Amino acid sequence: MIRLKPVCFLSPLLLAVFSMSSCSGPFTSTGGGGGTGGGGGTGTGTVSVTITDSAPIGVSILSFKLGLSAIQLNASGGGTFVLTPAQSSFELTRLQSDSALAGVFNNVPVGTYLAASIGLSSADVVFLNQSGATLGTCTNNSICSVSVLPASPVVQSFPNPGVVVSSNQPVGITFDFNLAGAFSLTSGTASVNFASNVLANVLPRQPNSGLPSGALDLIEDFTGTASVSGNNVTVTSGTRGALTAIANSSTIFDDPQGLCTTANLTCLTSGGTQKTVSVDAALNVDGSLTLLEVDFLDFPSVDEVEGTVFGTSTPGQFALILSDKTIITQSSPLASAGVGTVLLFTAPTATFSVDPKDLPVTVSNPGFAGPSDLVAGQEVMIHVQSATSNAGQISIVTDQVRLRFSRITAAVTTVSGNVFSFLNGNLPAYLQQVFPAINPQVQTYQPQTVFDGATTTADINGQTVAIRALFLNPSTSVPPFLAAKVRKEFF
Repeated sequence: MIRLKPVCFLSPLLLAVFSMSSCSGPFTSTGGGGGTGGGGGTGTGTVSVTITDSAPIGVSILSFKLGLSAIQLNASGGGTFVLTPAQSSFELTRLQSDSALAGVFNNVPVGTYLAASIGLSSADVVFLNQSGATLGTCTNNSICSVSVLPASPVVQSFPNPGVVVSSNQPVGITFDFNLAGAFSLTSGTASVNFASNVLANVLPRQPNSGLPSGALDLIEDFTGTASVSGNNVTVTSGTRGALTAIANSSTIFDDPQGLCTTANLTCLTSGGTQKTVSVDAALNVDGSLTLLEVDFLDFPSVDEVEGTVFGTSTPGQFALILSDKTIITQSSPLASAGVGTVLLFTAPTATFSVDPKDLPVTVSNPGFAGPSDLVAGQEVMIHVQSATSNAGQISIVTDQVRLRFSRITAAVTTVSGNVFSFLNGNLPAYLQQVFPAINPQVQTYQPQTVFDGATTTADINGQTVAIRALFLNPSTSVPPFLAAKVRKEFF
């Protein structure tokens, strides 16, 4: 049952026209980096960079793809050095609980860097209009998309004493983008400005219960098709580039669907079939990645798409806001669909299952057994039986729907052992209607749930946290949220 009722969205924030405060694209660079003078020392060092997001609470932003053109490091002596991110854009709503790797840069001049200037090139926003009015061409209670040219560059200082780069001591830095403070509305015109809404910090963040000793950060739930060369596993996403990590004797292999004869590295190469997996990796101090966990999702023979579910006015039809994809049929209209594309799907004969990863949850779960268990805000992966395009709208028929991990941010109101409750009024606006007058519970597990910025549930009472969690039908499942990750928000 899709529950979706009109609620209030960020004032009349997302009018069809957005304004910009300044021009973007302030830097030029070639290769991994370039600059004028650098840190003022001799030699170079390694800097690893990750990206995170602090999501707004009580707001129905469904996808926010931010274009990131360059990161300029500003040295204490006045020199600069420009880093070119490994990918040109990042989907921020996914990063409220997770981190994305922006790049590992091995040629940064030694010295002390006091600040960073971040060049932003675009922002593509998908939102649910629940203002009660039509915003531009966006009707009330419908999913709408807008493109924004954000104010750029954004200059942010590092905490004292700055980022010290040396030839024998690699460092890591992270940038946390605050969506809640980046929007403003003046004289009927909305703008996006991350000035004073980016935190720059040195890695690692502490405490972090899932971070191996000596690691800088975790890159988690990176989904795509796997290839193997020796112990190097490369996972290529249909929307987020590629990630290569090194497997070792401690790498955990999860096979909840029973796809492998033996769940190990050999299963990734056996049979000659394409393997869709989700991996967790540790970003090491030297910039390498260690493969911590592999979750076998599917050995697909058809296209697959993943995204956030919403209802439509047509019975039996659902909307999916695309976040990831695996494309086998290059002639499919899905081949050119990007992050934030709104798809329509039906599941007349589909089987339903859960991807628990390593959580103690069954694949066949009564909280996700059929179409009546589809709830607005769930993240699902679906098999594509057919995909057709009509007037630019892609419609899909699916035979398999698998529940994956949703990302949700809200304030914690109560804690009881391994269970805590979210304050209903802080939930994304559409979820406030899914849980009318109820503060929904979140189940955590020991030792499977990873805590970032906290150690246990005792550290988060009264705090704003983001979760990566399975979202089951709340009518049949209490708690409805089963958390793989809990992150204490930085802003």
